[in-house]
Parts: sequence; structure tokens; C-alpha cells
Amino acid sequence: MSARKAGKTAAKTAVVLKGDPAPARIPQPHGGALLPGGVPGNKGGTGRPRDKVRLAALKGAARAVPRLEDILTRPDARPSEVIGASRVLLEFGLGRQLEIEDRTPPARPMTTAETVRRMVEVLPALLRNGLLGRPELLVFRAAIDEALRIQALLEP
Repeated sequence: MSARKAGKTAAKTAVVLKGDPAPARIPQPHGGALLPGGVPGNKGGTGRPRDKVRLAALKGAARAVPRLEDILTRPDARPSEVIGASRVLLEFGLGRQLEIEDRTPPARPMTTAETVRRMVEVLPALLRNGLLGRPELLVFRAAIDEALRIQALLEP
């Protein structure tokens, strides 16, 4: 328990402006009152910049996800570590998503038509969730263009 220091208290050091009457307060329904225009000396502001906060969180997530995946795949990880890493990845990866995709591999390799159909099904969800942007789509486009050039060379 610390002993209280002897010295000036807030009441002794309060600044009192003589001659300036206190501004009228605006009564509130809960019984309190507010100063018109807010607190003198506090200009207020726009609040936190959401895009900067989100960017910082995404940078942290980019470093955290590989570490969490390492915990999941490490053979000597304790069950509590695996459960904790799984929980974090699922909560932040899926969010409040109601559907969970079945990611079990098919019993046989997919045919070309099935692969294309699956890509067409998944692409809108990837775009909607922000997992693919313009740069990634341009990479896909370049790969498709290259595949079509190779196919054209191989055809008789």
C-alpha cells in the first residue's frame, strides 16, 4: 500500500477564469448536460482512419497465418495448440459464413470439363470475398492465353 504524497490537490490547482461566465449547458434527457460546441480546447476529429487500421491488421494477419499453419502441421504440436490455431483460422477465415465447402479430394481425378465447371463455380466467391483482385485475374488471363497458344501449336 503506497502512502499518499503531500502536495497540491486538483481542487487547489484548478484554473478559474475570472470575469468569463461559464457557458450555458444544454440539458440532456439522462439528467446530465453538455457544453454547446463541445469541450473548449478540444476541436474533435474524424476518429480513427479505418483504412489504416484495417491495413495494419491485414499486415499482422499475413505474418500470423503462416505461423498458425505451422502449428497445425507440426507433428509434435500439443492438442491444445492445434485446437487454438484451428479456432483462430476458422473464426477469422470463415467469419460468420453459413456454408462450409467440402474440401475432401474426389475419389477420382476430375475431368477437364469438371475442373472448368468447378473453377466457374468458385470464381465468383473468390472475387466476392476479396481473395482475387485485378492482379491475380491478369495472371489467370495470361495463363489461359499461354495455354491457348500452346494448344494452337499442337493442333494439326
